[in-house]
Amino acid sequence: MNGFPNVAKHTILVISQQPWDDHFVSKHHYAVTLARRGHRVLFFGPPVETSRMSVRKVSHAGVALEVVDAPRAAPGLRFMPRPLRNLIEAAWLRRLERLISAPVDIVWLFDDSRFYDLRFAGSRLKIFQQMDLEPDFHSAIAARTCDLAIGVASTIVARLRQNARRAIHIGHGYAG
Repeated sequence: MNGFPNVAKHTILVISQQPWDDHFVSKHHYAVTLARRGHRVLFFGPPVETSRMSVRKVSHAGVALEVVDAPRAAPGLRFMPRPLRNLIEAAWLRRLERLISAPVDIVWLFDDSRFYDLRFAGSRLKIFQQMDLEPDFHSAIAARTCDLAIGVASTIVARLRQNARRAIHIGHGYAG
């Protein structure tokens, strides 16, 4: 029993600027904890040099989850007009859903340098979690377009609240 007996299990896409195979930081621990609670977790780190999207199964501390390996959604995407950028990113997400044969229910964004305009995710639950004050690429847009903004420090939450409909503070730590 995970302590949440009535919680429906979801497919969660975690978007991180750190790759899965790099040293473990909080994003990795969040992904493992969500998978341990029975959710299907897809961890998408930085784009990789490949011609097509793929998903591989990995295990950490006896918990299984999946890592998305994919190239950039499109070259120069950040310079494109918002409507075009959202269409391309939404198409990327639909490709992922076809690949895994399941809908993604939650997009949890830790990287405000790509996929930061969360409107691409449509009606899915959209979470933006800012871990550091710097670098700050597009946190205002991410905060404005998410359902829930999370900051790990009061200074981050204060900045998020300038744009977010709902912003909360969740400090974090790791107990091995």
